[in-house]
Amino acid sequence: MKKGKRILNFEYIFLFLVLSLSISLVLISNTKYSSTLYKLAPFIYNSTISADKRSKDKIYIDNEIVELKKQLVSYKLKLNSLGDIIKENKDLKSILRLKDSLNLTYIPAKVTNYTKGSYKYKLYAKVNLDSIDLTGSPVIGLNGVVGIVKSHLEGDLSIEMINKPGFKLSVITQKRRYPSLSIPKNETTGYLKELTKTREIAVGETVYTSSFGTIFPKNIPVGVIKSYFDDEATIVKNVEISYIENLLSLETVFILKKPSNTE
Repeated sequence: MKKGKRILNFEYIFLFLVLSLSISLVLISNTKYSSTLYKLAPFIYNSTISADKRSKDKIYIDNEIVELKKQLVSYKLKLNSLGDIIKENKDLKSILRLKDSLNLTYIPAKVTNYTKGSYKYKLYAKVNLDSIDLTGSPVIGLNGVVGIVKSHLEGDLSIEMINKPGFKLSVITQKRRYPSLSIPKNETTGYLKELTKTREIAVGETVYTSSFGTIFPKNIPVGVIKSYFDDEATIVKNVEISYIENLLSLETVFILKKPSNTE
């Protein structure tokens, strides 16, 4: 009986020693791990902060690159636009078939607004030129006549268009060079006056500015004959033209300026 108790006590003691050893090993291991973590903590913290900073710097740099690319695209568009205007200005005489004996200067202007009303049809445009007064100068587009500059103040232009009621313009027909007078009917069309019934004209024929006018150079397109018929009550034809320039959707116009020594 006593022998059995001794064996049992020995087992308890063995189990106690095993548990004590296990606990000690765990504590030692945890202590070493904690110590290791404590030593590595600054490195880990600094690495984390550094990575976060690098990430933020990268985002900032990426954003800056995007903004710079946007600016580059914007500058390219402006350069292309300027290049187009320069090219249009250069080719304007040949496009409009102008015989520029007056040595005119073609000044581009950007259309900013358009107003219409009773006896008030105007374009507003911006020009990078303040040293020369453009008031009274003729205005054309790439297709033909637009109007006349009514006022010029600090680069802002007010342009009276040829579709304004009461606007009169001396013109000639394309084929037979018959003189006539163009007056507006509405925003997009006008009439030709003083063409007698004996004058031979055709639908689709272009009408140009004549040499009888005092403002516009000759041979600038004004419109195209849309329809006509003989007026039985008079000796003249009733002729309707469509303006060759789309006056309602202009973006860029050109002011024709004579050299100062010829004015």
